[in-house]
Amino acid sequence: MKKQLLIIHKTQFGYLTDAYKWCQYLRNDYDITVVSLNQSFPIVEMKGIKIVDITGRNFYLRGIKFLLACIIQILKNRGAVIVSYFKEASILRKLFPKKKIILDIRTLSVNANEEIRNKENNHIRLISSKFTCVTAISQGVKAFVDNGNLLVHLLPLGADVREYIDCRVEKPHLLYVGTFFNRRIEDTINGLKLFLDKKPSVKLHYDIVGDGKEGELNKLKQLVEDLNLQEYVTFYGRIPNEKIAPFLAKANIGVSYVPITDYYQHQPPTKTYEYVLSGMYCLATATYSNREIVTEENGILIQDNPEAFSRGLGECIEKLKDYNPDKIKDTLIEYSWQNIVDGKLKPILESL
Repeated sequence: MKKQLLIIHKTQFGYLTDAYKWCQYLRNDYDITVVSLNQSFPIVEMKGIKIVDITGRNFYLRGIKFLLACIIQILKNRGAVIVSYFKEASILRKLFPKKKIILDIRTLSVNANEEIRNKENNHIRLISSKFTCVTAISQGVKAFVDNGNLLVHLLPLGADVREYIDCRVEKPHLLYVGTFFNRRIEDTINGLKLFLDKKPSVKLHYDIVGDGKEGELNKLKQLVEDLNLQEYVTFYGRIPNEKIAPFLAKANIGVSYVPITDYYQHQPPTKTYEYVLSGMYCLATATYSNREIVTEENGILIQDNPEAFSRGLGECIEKLKDYNPDKIKDTLIEYSWQNIVDGKLKPILESL
């Protein structure tokens, strides 16, 4: 008989990559229920996973419904519970002080306002202190929440090891996947323009998958038109995780562009792992987290401005002359989701 596992997060199921992959690689050993908050994205399902998807138009009523669903499912659950941090998570701990609940920290605050950011981070640290077991996405986050009395485990990001298409070496094919919010993706488009102005004979393409706050996608599309880059750049909007594979299969340069700020230094971008484990070079900004995993063998580190992007793109294209996807994948093979779940998450769950 399978052990029970309850996973709670405020992102719609299928759009928080970590939790989605935990489910995928744990479902043969655990009877898993996920409580998530519907965000009006296309519905994602997974065989063997029970999804309690909370809907509703009224923001406050939906929040109350979400908390009630969490309480009901915790009462039903006889195994471990993983709660991906949200502001009201401490309520669940107060109601179930003896329950085996893991608080998972996927991110610290990335608010650009320092005062707000400090307030939000202090709240994360305070709530973490209420739980006996905490998991953290990176060493930086782990160090931040660890007050010396907590049991804090490192539970890093990962990616699937994916197949690639041999024909993708014919020309440089860039890919960005992720949010536009606070990422300054316009830098990459302006950088592409700088590169093409110097190297107009280079045949390349740049696929951009994702979305941001209202109007951001349209602003980027307008920028592409203003720079006359329509034949080089294609936007695809938001796409669920399980439909990303074809994009990863045909690209050979993955763009992991995160502004180099204090609040992004210890926030590892999911796609850095995904690009490399798909066998593509990673063109990444030199945040602390990216510097830990991007090497000469798998990519190029750059500063966060269009000029640096242009230079880095040129270096990546030079690397394509010796392109070997299997060697690139080998550099981060320890971070495959299978290895993360088997080597990190399962031992944490079993220890409870």
